[in-house]
Amino acid sequence: MVITVEEARAYSRDYESTDEEMAALIEVAESMIDDGIRDGFDRESPQAKMLAKLLVTDLDDYRDLTAAEANSMRYLTQSLKMHPGLGRCEAMAKRANAGELRTKIMVFDLPRDEHGEVELGPDGYPASKPVNVFGEGKTRYCKWVNAWGTEVYTARQAGVTEPATLTLRYTPLITTTCIIYRGTDPKPYEVISVNDVENRHAWLEVKVQRKGAVR
Repeated sequence: MVITVEEARAYSRDYESTDEEMAALIEVAESMIDDGIRDGFDRESPQAKMLAKLLVTDLDDYRDLTAAEANSMRYLTQSLKMHPGLGRCEAMAKRANAGELRTKIMVFDLPRDEHGEVELGPDGYPASKPVNVFGEGKTRYCKWVNAWGTEVYTARQAGVTEPATLTLRYTPLITTTCIIYRGTDPKPYEVISVNDVENRHAWLEVKVQRKGAVR
């Protein structure tokens, strides 16, 4: 293996999956590396190890999603084929900054039909309570930065309470209708805006505030 199960687990911060599940993800990542990188690339090099960690982390994030949602990995796999060798791996490593994704979040939204519309009951109100968009008990890691200084003052003037900016790997499941729980904090945040960074389906920037605040 390019990387060990322990290395993959530590980098992806997945301490819930079994060793067999992590090994399977590593095998898929190795296959992607072999398919996407030109002959002669050293699979034992530090660059190959970094690339394997990035791929395993993304595969781990998206393995429970639908095929359509998994298309958000296109940018990563296309990058493999477009830029041969060392430069590609270094650029991808700089873009990922996975070590900064230290804050665990859970994201909830009202159930939606195949057209993306909220499912309503006979009375015209939502048919059920919000559900975890990633699946029961599932979490994601993000970089969480609370606003400070003049940014806080400006936010208060606009009626925004406890503003923060979240950066995480791209997912189409987070929208402005979602609510987000940070770690063990029982008080949720509501999503103000969602930005697909550079429209590359690689990273997502999410602006939030405390739920119930008056905008």
